[in-house]
Amino acid sequence: MKLLRFLDSLSAKSRHRFLLYLQSPYVNQKTELPTLYQALIEDRYTLRLDLDKERIWRRSSDTASFTDTRFRLRISEIYKHLERFLALENFHEGSDQSTIALLSQLRSLELYDDFERKLQRVRAHARDSGRQDAAVLSDRLTLMQMDYEHRKTLRLSEFNLQEYADLQEVVYISQKLRHACLMLSHARLTKSSYDYGMIDYLISYIQERELMQYPAIALYHHFYLIASGKGDDLYQEYQELLFEHIDGFPLEEQQDFVIGAINYCIARINRGEDAYSRHLLELYQEGIENKILFTDGRLSRFTYRNAAAIGIKLDELEWVAQFIEEKKQFLDPRYADSIYRFNKARLLYHSSLHDQALDQLYHTDYEDQILSLAAQTLKMKIYYEQQEDALLESFMDSTEKAVRRMTKLGYHRENYLKVLRYTRLVHRAYDRAGLDQIKAKIIAEESLLERRWLLARIALKSS
Repeated sequence: MKLLRFLDSLSAKSRHRFLLYLQSPYVNQKTELPTLYQALIEDRYTLRLDLDKERIWRRSSDTASFTDTRFRLRISEIYKHLERFLALENFHEGSDQSTIALLSQLRSLELYDDFERKLQRVRAHARDSGRQDAAVLSDRLTLMQMDYEHRKTLRLSEFNLQEYADLQEVVYISQKLRHACLMLSHARLTKSSYDYGMIDYLISYIQERELMQYPAIALYHHFYLIASGKGDDLYQEYQELLFEHIDGFPLEEQQDFVIGAINYCIARINRGEDAYSRHLLELYQEGIENKILFTDGRLSRFTYRNAAAIGIKLDELEWVAQFIEEKKQFLDPRYADSIYRFNKARLLYHSSLHDQALDQLYHTDYEDQILSLAAQTLKMKIYYEQQEDALLESFMDSTEKAVRRMTKLGYHRENYLKVLRYTRLVHRAYDRAGLDQIKAKIIAEESLLERRWLLARIALKSS
């Protein structure tokens, strides 16, 4: 039932607010609807009973006899009211929208004194709010437009049309830049091809008109240039702008900025530019501590794992130890123990506590195949470094067979097969010439997991 899918997604508080909404004669004059709705939610969420249409109908004290058609019609009416309720809730949450609607009503009723007082308060609040995103700039433009229409009606000449034109331009450019950045991100994910229109002209125009003073323009300007590969030298400045102004943007845009910067740093690191590892860790720290990288109060297990990995790579072991303990509570309970133990194992391995690391890995059941492969790779490295030659060879053979059966892993499957192949080659090579050939192949690989570890093993064997 469509209504139940909607209700299941709501909090108990929201379901109760909807009952109050239905009980209001202003929006609903049919008293049978709130009684039926109340019986439905009591059965489903208080008594935890399976859906029984006739029982719910009887519990609602409806005087009409039950028929399936009559029940479905009533439910359909409740559903339509629920859609209106959700729209109204969203309207009230967007205080700027409701304020603009109120100002419009005051002006249409010719309550000009009230309109002017309210407008002054709203504009002052907008200036002091700290918001700097394109949406709030657009709201300020709307307020300015309303002020202009009001003054024009009263035959007042004092209005700065240049200020309005300048703000209109800023709003347009910031929105255009943001959309161009979204197109870039989507193109990278889907291999799509887009026409970015006048964006290159706008980039030049921003410089000419000194519009970088607006964070909504400056951040997306830099974001676009570094994401498109046209402004690699701007990354440091972009990160500084990001940390300085990020609080002035809504969460959705904060996530776009931080995730975009994370992906950029990862791409540079994959090209062998390890200096970006420090930038990457700073982004994870900022995004996690301020919950920018959280979704519905949860921290993704992938973000948890990646943040710990870059911290370990940079020898920030104290931070990693504290991080994995403190942030475990924010993980999805289904994966929390496994990903926690895996990160713990990596931390112990990096501290040369191999047996303790293996203990963490042995006591973990991995439902996530990617995480399972990462754990297997860590075990392989430990067996190699402990010189458990027979165990290592047997382990690599069994792991390779398992990986080859994982046909739905896509490029991850090939990545782990390459790691196994090169580890086997390095382990079995003893002469300097053979090791040099393997080293050349490893360096030539465009993408290779554990490249640094493999090269370090070659260096030890060659010394």
